[in-house]
Amino acid sequence: MAFNALPRWLPVAVLCALGVYAYLRFIEDPIGAAFFGFFSAIVVYRMATCDVPFSEAMANDDDFTDQITVQGGVVHFDDGQDDWSEPVRNFDGVLWRVERAARDKTGIWNILMLVHRTDPKRTITLYRSQSDYGMRRRWSEMALALDLPALRDTGNGKVTRLEVEDLTRSARERARQGRMAYFFDLQQEVPKGLTWWHADGMVSVVIRKSRWPFLLSLLPVLFLTVMLPNDPPVVKLVIVGGPAAILLVWMAVDYRIEMTPEHMIMRRTLGVLALPGRRYPLDAIMEVLKFDDIVASVRVETDRNVMKIRPLSPKNAEWLHGFLTSALANAPEPATVE
Repeated sequence: MAFNALPRWLPVAVLCALGVYAYLRFIEDPIGAAFFGFFSAIVVYRMATCDVPFSEAMANDDDFTDQITVQGGVVHFDDGQDDWSEPVRNFDGVLWRVERAARDKTGIWNILMLVHRTDPKRTITLYRSQSDYGMRRRWSEMALALDLPALRDTGNGKVTRLEVEDLTRSARERARQGRMAYFFDLQQEVPKGLTWWHADGMVSVVIRKSRWPFLLSLLPVLFLTVMLPNDPPVVKLVIVGGPAAILLVWMAVDYRIEMTPEHMIMRRTLGVLALPGRRYPLDAIMEVLKFDDIVASVRVETDRNVMKIRPLSPKNAEWLHGFLTSALANAPEPATVE
């Protein structure tokens, strides 16, 4: 199960709840029921046939790369209104940042920008998408094509930098070569909410998420009870109880990361029950990053996927980032059979 997308069962559960609601509300309105059924069929078909996470299939994106050409070390920009040229060396690099949507848009946007060294007006937006699926590959490919560093906004004014020669190296390779700074003291106290152990050649860590964002999410759900004063009890149960139950179950789900000499396995747990996870070769992991936003998070990235571990407290995010980076750097080489 990818951490970068909604679980595939969640849209189905919500859709079923809405289906029950639609039946109850539109039982005397066959036109409304038919419209809802048609829309539901499209969503289910799209989910069943797409080969990317649900969030990617439904995401909007804008590609602006046709507004620039690069020739002879010079960037030529033309968007139909402005037309200018600038040497590539006058740009700092390709920046990947996340911005919350403006009023005329929805969701959160991942934006790739060609950042000018001295003139913000000549910073160029190259691409933006509401999904981060495959964004890292696009980001690194653009930086390689321009022969510029890849920059990353990790929140609170912090920007990380990857030189061109490091863009194709995995996080483990860079850490072992001393090209990625990290620090982790195994003797330090493990923060509350984190548990780790080592057994049978595998390192495991269980991460308990910060609960308060989920509790806040319950408030608008409970507010719906005021908005549905005249609806039958079964409708209130579906509309209010359904989302509330999903949030409460999701609040009880924690993360578990297992690391062997060959793979990192990301899974979720519900009590003692370990849900099926996804396995990533260690050499496919390109980055482990700590983000400081409204809530802290740790992201483990491959070229295609972004596994988000959140919400975390700042202290837990700091410890987990150091732990995972150190584990990657010090993972033993897989045993070979003669």
